[in-house]
Amino acid sequence: ILHKFLTYKPKNVTKFANGTLGNNTELRGLTIPDILRSIHRYNSAQAINNEDIFGPVQNDTLIIVIQVSSASFEIKKLLYICQFRFLTRFLNHRTLFFQIHTRIVYLRHLIVSLAQAKDIETTLLVFSHDFYDTEANDLVQAVDFARTLQIFYPYSIQTHPDTFPGQAKGDCPRDINYQQ
Repeated sequence: ILHKFLTYKPKNVTKFANGTLGNNTELRGLTIPDILRSIHRYNSAQAINNEDIFGPVQNDTLIIVIQVSSASFEIKKLLYICQFRFLTRFLNHRTLFFQIHTRIVYLRHLIVSLAQAKDIETTLLVFSHDFYDTEANDLVQAVDFARTLQIFYPYSIQTHPDTFPGQAKGDCPRDINYQQ
């Protein structure tokens, strides 16, 4: 049953030699406006999947937050602050955090490990993304052993390459020294 999470199903996704996913949305057939619309839909809905099977989130529900990230360390601080506004209704719950970068293979193995954990069906798995990738989304949507929630950072470098947090025309070069 768990092999479905480990089987790679190519979907015209850029994959680098180190196993990370590329952020070139043109290769996936998605435009930046398409991605922004999808992110807005996910974040607005805040839908908890599998709630019909495992019941609603209770006061004693363990929440596991999985950060699927491609951002640099400095941006991650801002990212966490912004994304926690989506979790305010769950702040009185116990919470564990995992961070998975753009390595989809690691995400697959984490999901398989979580699927085998005792009492995993009593948890809420929150997948917090700072990049939009259809393969990662399909993988998260396939989780059927626990409740899941997906949230997306709406101001990622992927969706804002020419403005903050990306490189805007008026920005200083990244490698400029202090004196310049």
